[in-house]
Amino acid sequence: MPKIMFDLKEFKEKVRSIVPFSAQISPTPILEFVVFTPTNDGYTLSSFNGIMGASVFLPAQNKDNNMFAVNAKKIEEVSSALEGNTVLLELNGSTLLLKTDTDTTSYKLQIHTQENCKGIPNPILSEDDLKNAAILNSNEFSDFLSKTIMFKPKNTDPLPPYLKGSLFSLQDNGQIHGVTTDGKRLLLTNITPDAAGDFPKGLNNIIVHEFLIIVKDKFVPNTTVALLVKDNLFYIKNNENLFYTGIIDGKFPSYQNVILEKTDKKVVLNVRDFKKSLEKVLVFQKFSAIPKVYVDIDNDKISLRSLSQESDEATTVLKAKQNTISEPLSFCLNGTQMLEFLKNIPSEKDLAMFFGEEHQPIRCELEGDESFLYLFTTLTKAGTWRSETFGKSLNLY
Repeated sequence: MPKIMFDLKEFKEKVRSIVPFSAQISPTPILEFVVFTPTNDGYTLSSFNGIMGASVFLPAQNKDNNMFAVNAKKIEEVSSALEGNTVLLELNGSTLLLKTDTDTTSYKLQIHTQENCKGIPNPILSEDDLKNAAILNSNEFSDFLSKTIMFKPKNTDPLPPYLKGSLFSLQDNGQIHGVTTDGKRLLLTNITPDAAGDFPKGLNNIIVHEFLIIVKDKFVPNTTVALLVKDNLFYIKNNENLFYTGIIDGKFPSYQNVILEKTDKKVVLNVRDFKKSLEKVLVFQKFSAIPKVYVDIDNDKISLRSLSQESDEATTVLKAKQNTISEPLSFCLNGTQMLEFLKNIPSEKDLAMFFGEEHQPIRCELEGDESFLYLFTTLTKAGTWRSETFGKSLNLY
């Protein structure tokens, strides 16, 4: 029987890395599988769920030349249960036996052989392709992705398909912008690649959120990442690992139209203090259709107040570190959405908020950090969004 041997720690890591790209349930069973393809020094593990896919390299201490596929969820469960230093895989017809060097427990899984492994793409990027890729540091790119997907529209939001993803676009200054919006708030992140290559400009390079969420933690630390768009697919290559997904059809809104420039109306407050204060006044959010929080700013005093539908009230006060607004200012925000944002930024930092006209969104960014900005529209006292101008500027209405 053909025998394959892997370092158990590497085997567990690679299986965990590839399984999220498989389908949960699919009318095409192969999409629920991980395909093991022999290479010179080991195996390439591939998976594809119909929308996104990946291939990762797993070095082998001993291998054969058989391609096979195994159910992704089952191999994940088995790999998690294995104990030892080395895992041994034995192929016997339509079954795969797994056991380790130190444990008497063994597992037998049903597999598909090479004849039945069709349906999983095996994209290959040439050296010429990679010459045109944008090159970034893996740590910086992971941080960039984490900021870009701080929030994503809910599946129930009545939005066009192109807002179910984030825009990646090369700018004239050499930066790559990552943009996410749900028509009421907008997040813009930027990163400067070591080399921009032929990474696309414009508003058409829209990447599905689920792919970005899965892939952001898959990179080898302190290495390089190559970004490439080819044949309507978005590729991320990191060492010998490759991740890819289709481009969402459509044109992203002209987001630059709604960016509020920095104004002389600025309030600075500590992120941790703001987050704690919001959590305190949101105790009634379960009893409200919209978690409205009323904000009153007067000199260095910031009052937060929320009400339940039965007029139960929670009020707290925090202190601003800086306030350049000469007159008192009041507005109403969605407390849950603001709290979601605050939980994704460093608590020890200070948050700067810039204000324009009443109908304009409020601009938020961290003091001394120009890598991202967050815009949000306010609510009227009745709880309706002041987002019509915002939405029209994005061509959503």
